[in-house]
Amino acid sequence: MSAARGRAPAPSGSRSYGVGRSRPAPLPAHIRLIAALALPLVACGGEGLLEAERAPDVSGTYSLVELNRTGVTLSLPLVSGTLVLQETSRIGGIASGTYLSDITLESGRVRDRGRYSLDGRDGSWRRESSEDGGRSRGAFEIDGPTLAVEIARWPAADALRSVWFKGLISDVDPR
Repeated sequence: MSAARGRAPAPSGSRSYGVGRSRPAPLPAHIRLIAALALPLVACGGEGLLEAERAPDVSGTYSLVELNRTGVTLSLPLVSGTLVLQETSRIGGIASGTYLSDITLESGRVRDRGRYSLDGRDGSWRRESSEDGGRSRGAFEIDGPTLAVEIARWPAADALRSVWFKGLISDVDPR
């Protein structure tokens, strides 16, 4: 007890403000800055962000509709396949996750798995195969249940555009 006032000293990390009242010590400046920047997003549920800045959640199973490589377009029944995307993290406008693809061509079957990331701010797409270590980058577009991905392998520049439909292949309009 403090002899001068007849009370116990303020706990460590606190400051005394008048008789019997204490407040915690102020937060460090970097914590206050983070809280100030995050508060508007929490308060409005993120609605203050532009839709274009958010990466869409592309998780799900897709059926291959069309494959175009160096100007040659293949579609059903010459090519078929599935793509399974599972989002595992989201930071700002960037979403990332795992993928599993299985494509059947006349020449054979191509299976791949690995990690992908997409950036909702600029529409970029990146993937890295855990099967062969191949990496690619490109762009993605979403139009309703349709996901289109254009990629170029690093360091080669062979372009590939794939169009996927989210859902069962029987749901695709056979135009």
